[in-house]
Amino acid sequence: IGRALDNSMKVLVLAPTSERVDRWYDGLRLALPIHRVGKHGGRGGPRMAAFDVVVATTQSAAKEHMFEPGLGVLVVADEVHEFGTEVLSKALDPSYMWRLGLTTSYERDDDGIAMYLDRYFGAATFRLGYDRALAEQAVASFDLALVAVPLSAAERAEYDACAAATLNGVGGGKSAVRAYLKAIARRDEILAGTTARDSSLRTVAAAIRGAGRGLIVAPSPQIAAHVDRVLAGQSCETTPAGGDGDGRNRRGGKGDDDRDVWRLVTPQDAGGVAGSVDLAIMVSPPRNRRQLIERMDRVLGGQPGGHVRLVVLYIEGSAEDDSISAEAAPIYAAMQHARRLQRFAARNTDQLLEFLVAGRRVVELPADPTAERLQRGSAFSVDPTRE
Repeated sequence: IGRALDNSMKVLVLAPTSERVDRWYDGLRLALPIHRVGKHGGRGGPRMAAFDVVVATTQSAAKEHMFEPGLGVLVVADEVHEFGTEVLSKALDPSYMWRLGLTTSYERDDDGIAMYLDRYFGAATFRLGYDRALAEQAVASFDLALVAVPLSAAERAEYDACAAATLNGVGGGKSAVRAYLKAIARRDEILAGTTARDSSLRTVAAAIRGAGRGLIVAPSPQIAAHVDRVLAGQSCETTPAGGDGDGRNRRGGKGDDDRDVWRLVTPQDAGGVAGSVDLAIMVSPPRNRRQLIERMDRVLGGQPGGHVRLVVLYIEGSAEDDSISAEAAPIYAAMQHARRLQRFAARNTDQLLEFLVAGRRVVELPADPTAERLQRGSAFSVDPTRE
C-alpha cells in the first residue's frame, strides 16, 4: 500500500465484514499518518476521490465503483476466496492496475477460483506455512490436547447402524443414493446432538475460569447455544465473537455446516491485548483443510509470539476420530506443529487439567531478554509426540 501511494496511486481495501473494515481502517490510520484514509459509508461517488486510501465492504464495492475510471488504483482483497462468485467478483474492477489478494485459505467448494479469481489475480505468488509463521512469531505457538469423548450406548448403536448403512449404501438407482445421503445426515445429527461432550466441557471450565481470555469454537449456532448453557452452569459467561454481529464468521462455502460460531469467554481477570486468546476449545475437530486453517487462524493469529492452550474434543470411534476416519485427517496438520501434544480419554480429567496448567506456566517467560530468546528458540525442538 505504501509503494502504491509513493507512485501517486489510490488504494482500495475490500474486507468481508464491517468488523474487518474497522480493523483495516484503524490499522491504516496508524500506519499512514500523513495520508487520508477513508471508510466507505454507503454513499461512494466523488466523495471517495478525496481520500488516498478507502476501506469498504466487499458487498458495497460489488454494487458501485469507489473511484472514478482512469485513476491508478491498487485493490487489496481481504479473504479473497470469498470473491469467487458472480456477484462479489463485480467488486474486482478490471481497470485496477495493481491487485493483491489475501486469504487464510485459497480454496472454494465450487469452481470460483478458476472462473473468477485466477483470471483476475493470477496464481498464488506467496504462501506462509506454519513452520515459518511460528519461527518468525507471526502467530502464537500452541499446546494441543485431544480429548476422546464416548457416545452413550444408545447413541453408539444408532451411530454404528448409520455407519453400516453408509458403507452398504452402494449400487445403482436413486433410492440407493437417497439411503446413502440419509444415513450420512443422521450420522452427523447424532454427533451434533450428543451431550457426551458436556462432561469434558465442565472439566475444561475449571481451566477456563483461570484463563486470561478464552475462545470456544462451535460448528453451529445450535451447538454454541448448548455450550453456552453448559458453561453458564459452571460460572463461565460467554459472548459472541463473530465478525458479522451474530457470532458467526464468514465463509466462502454455501451451507451453514461450513460456518463456525465463535464464543469468547471473559473471566473477571480477563485482559491483555484485544484478540488474544489464552485457552481455546474446539467443540469438534475440523472436517476439511480450509476449516482447519481458518479455525487455527482465529485461535493463533491474534497474538503473534504468544502461546495458546488448545483443546479439541472429538467423538471416539466416529467420523471425528482421526485414528479411524479420513474425514478427521486435517487435524494432523495442526498436530505436527504443536509445542506439546497429548491425547486424553474423557475420564482422565485430572491429567487433562494438569496438562493445561503446565501449559500456562510454559508461557510465563523470564524477564531477561537472553533467557527469553533461549526459551523461545528451544520451544520448537521439543518432540510433540512425547508427554
